[in-house]
Amino acid sequence: MNLLPVAAVGGAACGLGALVAVREFLPERPDLARALARLDEPTFSAPPPAAPLGTASMDQLQRWLAGRMAGVPVPSADLRLLCRSVEAHLTSKVAFALLGLLLPAAVLTVLTLFGPGLPLAVPVVVSLASAAAFFFVPDLVLRGRADDARAEFRQAVGAYLELVALERAADGGPADSLERAAVVGRGWAFTRISDTLARARLVGVPPWRALADFAEEIGADDLRDLADIVALAGEDGAAIYDTLAAKAASLRARSLAEAEATSNAASEKLTLPAVGLGLAFLLLVCYPALARVLI
Repeated sequence: MNLLPVAAVGGAACGLGALVAVREFLPERPDLARALARLDEPTFSAPPPAAPLGTASMDQLQRWLAGRMAGVPVPSADLRLLCRSVEAHLTSKVAFALLGLLLPAAVLTVLTLFGPGLPLAVPVVVSLASAAAFFFVPDLVLRGRADDARAEFRQAVGAYLELVALERAADGGPADSLERAAVVGRGWAFTRISDTLARARLVGVPPWRALADFAEEIGADDLRDLADIVALAGEDGAAIYDTLAAKAASLRARSLAEAEATSNAASEKLTLPAVGLGLAFLLLVCYPALARVLI
C-alpha cells in the first residue's frame, strides 16, 4: 500500500492546524465598531470601517463554531478580564484539538513509512487522546494569564483605594472621588475602571453600582468591596475614610505576602537543579580515583 499520499495529506492538515493556532495568538487590529459598542451608545449608527482581508471570514468562522459549541463551558470571567471574546476562545480550542488530532497521525504515518507497520487502532487512539488533551490547552493558558492579570489588577485596586480615600479626605463626593481617582491613575486597570465609570455616567447609573457589576463580571472581589464601601457614603452618608485606608492596608499586606510566597516558590524550584549540578560535579571529580581503585 502506498502511504505517500496519506502522509502528504496528514502533513498538510497538520500545517493548516498549526497555522490556525498561531493565527489565534497573533495580535489583531482592533475593530472600531466593537470598541464603540462597549460604550452602549444606541445613537451610534455609522457603518463599521472596512475590515482587512481575511478578518471578515475569520469572524464568520468564529461565530459559526461558537454556534455549534454553545454547550461547551468557558471561563467567562477570565475572558472578560482579558478582553477576549468567547468566539475567539472556542476557535482556539478547536484549532488546538485539530493540531492534537493531526500531529500524532502525521508522526505515526512517517514511522509507518520508514519502520514496522502499526495496527490501525494505535494511531486512532493516540490521535484522539492527543486531541482531547490539546482541547484544554487554551483553558490552561487563559487561566494562567487571568491569574497574572488579577494579581496586577489587585495591586491597582489597592492604589485606587488610597486615591479614593484621599479624595474623600479632601471633602470630595462619593461619585466625584471615584472618577477623579480613576483619572489620576495610569495603566490598563485604571483605564478599565475609568471606562466603567464613564459608561455609568452616560447611562445614569450610580458609579458604585457600575463598579460592583464590573467586579462581578471579571471576578474582582476587592473592587466589589470598594464599591460596597463607597455605596455606604453615597446612599447613607457614612464616613468611609478609615474603612478605605484599612482596606488599602490589607490589600498591600496581601500583595506583599503573595509576592514573598512567589519568590520562595521560585527559590525552591532552583534547589533541585543546584543539587543535581553539585552531585554531577562531585561525580566528575571523584570518578578518576574511584575508577583507579575499582580497576
